[in-house]
Amino acid sequence: MSSVIRLHPRAAAYFLLQKLPLSIFFGVWLAVILSVAEPLSTHAERAGGWEGLGVPSVRGGVGFVLLIAGVALFCVFKARAYRIELRSEGISLDYGVLNKSQEMLLYGKVQDILVTRSLLERFLGLSTVVVQNAMGTPQRVPGLSVAAATLLRDGILRQCVAGGTT
Repeated sequence: MSSVIRLHPRAAAYFLLQKLPLSIFFGVWLAVILSVAEPLSTHAERAGGWEGLGVPSVRGGVGFVLLIAGVALFCVFKARAYRIELRSEGISLDYGVLNKSQEMLLYGKVQDILVTRSLLERFLGLSTVVVQNAMGTPQRVPGLSVAAATLLRDGILRQCVAGGTT
């Protein structure tokens, strides 16, 4: 018995919207730094008529766009890296882009399963499943569709009841 569950495609947008305020802050900071920093050839450029084109502000805008695009690309990779598998002995969680993690939550150690939906998740039609276990901190699986979250919760409950634990 093994079933694999993946995150919903909108999970990338969910991760991006979570990181957007901090990304915009650093993007504006980067744009200001790139706009204010004068190149070494500023005086030569002014002699050639570059001062009217706003080259430093263009450089700052490009830096801002590249930072936001990089964060968006990272969020897409993060969403695609999640892999949840219900195995006979427990729940296997594989996730991470730069730091890959693989965890196994044994059914006998599961204490509680929560399906939560924040305001942002409700707007995007997503849910988060939180599996609380006796071994450590609760494991969060964000970015699941409502149907997939219910399927995951019910699959875990089914295995816990079949194994004699609740």
